[in-house]
Amino acid sequence: MQVEILLRMPLKTLAKAICVSKKWASTIRSKHFKDLYLLQSAKRPRALFVYFAIGSDALLRSVYQEEKPLFSSGQQQMLVSIDREADYVFSHPVRGLVCLQWGAKTVICNPGARKILTLPEIQKRTVADWGTAAYLGYDEVTDVYKVLCMRVQEAKECQVFTVGSGGDESWRWIICKHPHTPLTNAICKGGVLYYGAWYRDEKHFIVSFNVTSEEFNVIDLPEGIKTDAYSNMVNYNGEIALVNETAGNWRTNRIEVHHWEEESAGDLTFCFRGTVGTGELVFTPDYEPQGPFFVLYYDTVTKKLTRVEIQGVAGTGDHMVRTFLDHVDSPLLM
Repeated sequence: MQVEILLRMPLKTLAKAICVSKKWASTIRSKHFKDLYLLQSAKRPRALFVYFAIGSDALLRSVYQEEKPLFSSGQQQMLVSIDREADYVFSHPVRGLVCLQWGAKTVICNPGARKILTLPEIQKRTVADWGTAAYLGYDEVTDVYKVLCMRVQEAKECQVFTVGSGGDESWRWIICKHPHTPLTNAICKGGVLYYGAWYRDEKHFIVSFNVTSEEFNVIDLPEGIKTDAYSNMVNYNGEIALVNETAGNWRTNRIEVHHWEEESAGDLTFCFRGTVGTGELVFTPDYEPQGPFFVLYYDTVTKKLTRVEIQGVAGTGDHMVRTFLDHVDSPLLM
């Protein structure tokens, strides 16, 4: 009965419950409860928007992605202080957690619970600074999270940080037998991270990283398919898809979106972000427009394109926006 009551509580109330009772705190922090809460949250998935610009902090804002009126309920937001002079990158959310990295600093945050875990600074082989890519994955076997960090320049060495291992946590160097340059975001599915990469701009492929064994493998792309700075990894009807600017996947599917010119906003460039549970395709801009911020939903059955304004957001035109679907409320880090 106690667990059933706690499962119905929003994250803010759970945080208060932890402070009120040691017994409740023990229950909420147990693996059994976390798994149940995440399973329940997955039934009400969220769209997570990350607003950022060089010289400003990052704003993480989420709303329910399928409940009507669309993108209008369950609003949550969290502000993360960032080094004003650094470029920073965001990982795709994993079980409600997001990894942010800038310079040598890496943090994992739970936007819904407004909690942040700061990791030790990444190690460097040379004095010179170098750009990095950071990906968050979940090890389903040992129930721990790992951050994979690598140079954006071609390199054989990577670093891994195991979160919550219970030991002396630090970055570890590992060897990758497939030298590559990471180009896209990564998606974690079934304990494996997938991201697009290339080797000296000659060979394009998908890299898979087993979070448990920490082994890299290469998945060849069909002839004529390439990865580049405009590529993106998304969830497409339950499968992982490589997308370049519009819609499509590794099977080179092409989808014509009807009425695009009427509903899209002039010069704004919209990118395909994946599908929601209803099967609709979701498109959002990479840059915050001046005025209302909105997304486009496309029903491939009815051929209807719907424009949905995100309530409470009035853009100034100077921020970039990253959009992630299927984000969930999570009791982790609480």
